[in-house]
This record gives sequence, structure tokens and C-alpha cells, in this order.
Amino acid sequence: FSPDGKTLATGSYQELTLWDMDKGTPRLRIGGFADRVVAIAFNADGSLIATGGGAPTEDGEIKIFDKAGKPI
Repeated sequence: FSPDGKTLATGSYQELTLWDMDKGTPRLRIGGFADRVVAIAFNADGSLIATGGGAPTEDGEIKIFDKAGKPI
């Protein structure tokens, strides 16, 4: 969950989804990952989202996005 509790971030195969918790619907989907997204963290003020993942036993990947989904 984001620090304010308004957004839930979930990872899946090649995708990060940000959910609007007030509406219970997806707010933003971000694709382009090499494989699974298995770790997600918001920074303290919720302005950045870090993701980690990759194919098991292969190279991993870390990506950072702003809250609008733009890669950093």
C-alpha cells in the first residue's frame, strides 16, 4: 500500500498494477518488465515506486517510477 493508503500496488507477469482503493479498480498498469514483478516498495512520501523482479535463477531487474508511472 502507498503511505496514504489510497493506492495498492501489485506485481504480476511483466506488469505492475496500481489500484485505486476508493473505487476498487485499476488506476494504472505499467508493462515492459522482463519477467515477474515480485517486490514493490513506495518511498516515504509515496512519490516513487521501486520494483524488483526478473526470471527466476536469471538476471534480475530493478525499476523506479514516479507516482504517475513515468520511469526514473
